[in-house]
Amino acid sequence: MNNVFKLSRFLVLALLLAGCLAAPRAAHAAFGLTSDATFYTVDTGAGLVFQVRRTDNGSNTQSVGDISSLVYNGVDYQDQSRGSQVNSGFDFLYSGASAVTASSSVVSPTTIKITVEAGSLVNYYLARKGYPQIYMGTYFTAEPDTLNLCRYIVRIPSALLPNRPTPSDIRNTTSTVESKDIFALPNGETRSKHYSNQRLLDWTTMSATGNAVGIWMVRDSNEGNSGGPFFRCLLNKRSSDQEITYIVNYGEGQTEAFRPGILNTYALAFTNGALPSVPLDTSWYGAMGLTGYVLVTGRGRVTGIGIAGRATWYAYTVGFSNSKAQYWTAARSPNEYFGLAGMLPGTYKLTIYKNELAVYTSSITVTAGLTTFLHPLSITGDPSSVAPLWHIGDWDGSPLEFLNGSKVTYMHPSDERKSSWNPGPCVVGTYRSNNVTYTFAVPQSALLAGANMLTLSPVSGSSGPGFLSPGYSLDCVDMY
Repeated sequence: MNNVFKLSRFLVLALLLAGCLAAPRAAHAAFGLTSDATFYTVDTGAGLVFQVRRTDNGSNTQSVGDISSLVYNGVDYQDQSRGSQVNSGFDFLYSGASAVTASSSVVSPTTIKITVEAGSLVNYYLARKGYPQIYMGTYFTAEPDTLNLCRYIVRIPSALLPNRPTPSDIRNTTSTVESKDIFALPNGETRSKHYSNQRLLDWTTMSATGNAVGIWMVRDSNEGNSGGPFFRCLLNKRSSDQEITYIVNYGEGQTEAFRPGILNTYALAFTNGALPSVPLDTSWYGAMGLTGYVLVTGRGRVTGIGIAGRATWYAYTVGFSNSKAQYWTAARSPNEYFGLAGMLPGTYKLTIYKNELAVYTSSITVTAGLTTFLHPLSITGDPSSVAPLWHIGDWDGSPLEFLNGSKVTYMHPSDERKSSWNPGPCVVGTYRSNNVTYTFAVPQSALLAGANMLTLSPVSGSSGPGFLSPGYSLDCVDMY
């Protein structure tokens, strides 16, 4: 019986092994690059296969350099009527410069590069074996001038990614509130791509998700943008397409000069819906031959050992900026230590922000391969340090304490969800701007016994109080 049992067990085991060998197993295809007359096709070997167009198909929505297919686990997430592209297409970046070229190379057994050149701009699509991600880089020496901005837009049929930020979902809107991109639902709620905004300080990934899938735009340090840590811009829009946008830099509400001549890197990551592991490993970029790429050895570090004179109930941010690059980092409680690595060498304006209000500035120099140590810094420019006769709001660089202040960045002033603007009319935009402090002397002769009224009016353009009138938001008003 023992021999029979052993034989039977052996036969069963053998049959199971044979079954395993015979049955097909789900497996990813081999990593590699192929091409034909129309497309470059890249298989990441991790469930993601994407195509980049080599030729213009004659459509004004599809051109050389566009991503034309995004197949992840067998489903194509690319809108087939339009490309995913920089702005409205690589052939529409510069006035009088429509020629676009695309080339490809297998850089190593584990990396692939596709290069798109259009006027003064070069865009890279990179793939790494075993990673379901498209790594991208954009470099230009002159700002694209047809739209006065540079952004990468991924366009995916909405039905495939139904989970998205609500403020930027313009489906089912029935009227146009302002310009051509702010709309209203029948119930008076407003929607716009502009209302997907978040402070750069607060986001690393922007996504939309669907059935067992998440598609994520992952940003880098954003060193080539302009606007600083509190800059807000459109990131997402849903209509017939689900658009996920990466802003390289933006010309509307511009608060700083653009920073050309720097490689801006970001990535499109595919997951089963979960947040990708960030930051992404980009240590291999140095071997990819990318214009504008600077190795870690060509960068420096800043370390500060404390900030004095702060209001402990506020968060503080330390920013660094010059004409070439921008950076920021959080000051850590309890002594507000801060440190930042990976900075390009040069002289920077250092700014300490109380929430979003600049309360200290100085100059520092960063040297490649070295750490710049800063002794404790003392805040010198906080208006709250002087007791006022009265004040409305608090000095923190934002209008959040004012009526509807917490809603100004994701609702139009006319939105039904906002509290009544009584006792008077108010026109408000998204509040991030140049943060200027104005001081006015009030002569004694202007003050009368009893109640006095102080009126603040905007002076801008010629539209007066009518449609698209000039607007502003207040941080704080006080009298000393």
